[in-house]
Amino acid sequence: MADYAAGIGSMNFYYQRSDEDNNPIANPASTDNDSDPGEGWSNLNFLDFNAGYVRYDVNNNVAPAPQPYQRHDENNNPIATPPYVRYDEDNNIVPNPPPIPNSP
Repeated sequence: MADYAAGIGSMNFYYQRSDEDNNPIANPASTDNDSDPGEGWSNLNFLDFNAGYVRYDVNNNVAPAPQPYQRHDENNNPIATPPYVRYDEDNNIVPNPPPIPNSP
């Protein structure tokens, strides 16, 4: 792991798990991540602790990955979900604001 300065984006690099008696124990598997949050925002380095996560069902079998949410009608037919549109008080469409510019 690289030597990171303490800050908002690096807070979880100093995370230490503890047991019920507050004794330090090994942290779960993790990977370095610096996901891009989108235009106009700064990338933050962090540890992704989901690296070793395995999902199980109620019978302790490995469960399949969750699927994205899909609405269905009363006959179980999929319903297409339109994109979100903002409206003002006169019911006019409000365009999305431009991205926040990067600070100098």
